[in-house]
Amino acid sequence: MKLKFITFIILVIVLFVPAYAKLPTRGDHVQVLIPSGLAGDVLVYEGNITGLDRDFLCINCTKIDNPFLVEMNLTTRVDVCIGTGSILTLTWI
Repeated sequence: MKLKFITFIILVIVLFVPAYAKLPTRGDHVQVLIPSGLAGDVLVYEGNITGLDRDFLCINCTKIDNPFLVEMNLTTRVDVCIGTGSILTLTWI
């Protein structure tokens, strides 16, 4: 009986403890994957976050990986704004 009660208490504690997910902020170096719209291919943008709001994530790209083009390492940084609804994955580099 005590074991069931202790298990229940631990389960309740685990359910109510908030998860601490990292949120992107300006200056973070990230890699963003978005769908390209063709047969499940994705575009990969890599760079530093320059702007972030509810609708858009703007990054200063240093590298773009496109399935139809060879990976491009950019000599001049390009500003790209991506709609947050289209982001598949955002990873920190």
